[in-house]
Amino acid sequence: MNDLPRRVARAAEAALGPSRVPGAALATVRAGELEWVGAVGQVQPTARFQAGSVSKALAALGVLRLAQRVGADLDAPLVPALDGWRPPGAPPGLEDGITLRRVLSHTAGLSIPAYPGLEPGAALPDTAGLLRGEGDAGPVRLVARPGTAFRYSGGGFTVAQHWAELASGMPFARLIDELVLAPLGMTASTFRQEPADADATPHDAQGAPMPAYRHAALAAAGLLTTAADLARFAGAICAGAIPDGMAAPAPATNGRYGLGLELGALGEGLAGHSGQNRGWRALVAARLDGTAAIVVLCNAEGGDAVRRAALAQLAG
Repeated sequence: MNDLPRRVARAAEAALGPSRVPGAALATVRAGELEWVGAVGQVQPTARFQAGSVSKALAALGVLRLAQRVGADLDAPLVPALDGWRPPGAPPGLEDGITLRRVLSHTAGLSIPAYPGLEPGAALPDTAGLLRGEGDAGPVRLVARPGTAFRYSGGGFTVAQHWAELASGMPFARLIDELVLAPLGMTASTFRQEPADADATPHDAQGAPMPAYRHAALAAAGLLTTAADLARFAGAICAGAIPDGMAAPAPATNGRYGLGLELGALGEGLAGHSGQNRGWRALVAARLDGTAAIVVLCNAEGGDAVRRAALAQLAG
C-alpha cells in the first residue's frame, strides 16, 4: 500500500478525459493520518467542492454527538420531538417507528431519495419548510413501514436535521461547525451555502460549466469541502474515532449501511460515502482495518468513473 498516492493519482488522471471531467482533487490517509494531497487535471489541490451525499456521513457524526450530549435515545419515537411535524398522511401509530437510528440508516421508511438543489439566487427555505415541501423537493412522507427495509432517503436526513436544530437551539451549519468540523480541524469546510473564491466550477456530463446549485437540505447534501479536510474525516474513520454503530451494519440494511456510512456498497472491508450533486461527484472511503483511506472530489457529473478508478486502488 506504500504507493497508494501514486496509484490513485495515475488511475484518476487516466479516467478524466473519457469522462469529460476537468479535474479531481485527491487525498490519501495512512494509519489515520493525512499522507498526501494532490490534484489531476484543471483544479487546484486546495479547491473547495460540493460533496453531495458525503454530507450525510458528517451530519450523522454531528447528530450522534448531539444525541450523546443531550441524552437522546436513538431508538425512541422521533416525531414527538419535532415541534408538531409529522409525515403527512401517515397511518396512526406507524410514525412511532421513526427513530434517529432508523433515519440515519435509511430504514425509517421515508421519502425523497435526493434533493436536486436550488438556483444560486433562489431563497433557501428553513428546515421546517423543507419538510413541508418548500424548495427543491416535495414533502417528506412515510412511504414504507419503519424498520423493515433499507430505503435511501435524503428526506430522512432532513428529519434528522430538524431534530438537531430543535434539540440544540442552533442552525444546523453552526452546530456541525461546533461538533464536527472544528474538532476534526476541517477549517476550509462548511455547510453554509455561501460561494467562495476557492470553489471549483461544476460541470455537466458533457463537460460544460454549469451553475453551482445551493442546498437547504444541509444534512443530506450541503457540505462544501476540500480534499485535505475530508481526509481528516477519513482519518477519524480509520482511527475508530467515531461513535459506535457508524461503521457497523445497521438492522434491516442487509449489511450495506451503518449510521451515516455506506458499507457493503463500497466494497468488502470498506466504510465511507459517495456523493453526487448536480455538477459534482465525491467519495470518501476508508479501510476498516485502519490502514488507509482515500478522498476523491470531482467538479463534473462524469466523475463516477474517476471515483471507481481511485476506489479500485484502495480496495486492491
